[in-house]
Amino acid sequence: MEILPRRTPPTPPSLGQVVEHARILRGAGDLAGTARLLDDAFAVEARGSEPMRRRALLLRAQVAFEMHDDAAAARFLDTADALRPLADALAALDATDSRR
Repeated sequence: MEILPRRTPPTPPSLGQVVEHARILRGAGDLAGTARLLDDAFAVEARGSEPMRRRALLLRAQVAFEMHDDAAAARFLDTADALRPLADALAALDATDSRR
């Protein structure tokens, strides 16, 4: 009896790859596909850098606006705006640590 190699699950794409694919879908006019792709990426554990997550949220907000879903657009914008103070606070901590 032959032993087959184990299949390893595929590595999920990075958030940067997801954003690039989402931009291509949006450019092709597939707003629903863009929204679904980004929403699936957000459903996975938080990954990617703060600026990349913010970029993904802003793109999702733009798609929601284009789909005439103002409530969702506002929600994604609020989440993106919340990341900025966090990124600023982390940068300030890094600067403080580097002075020691």
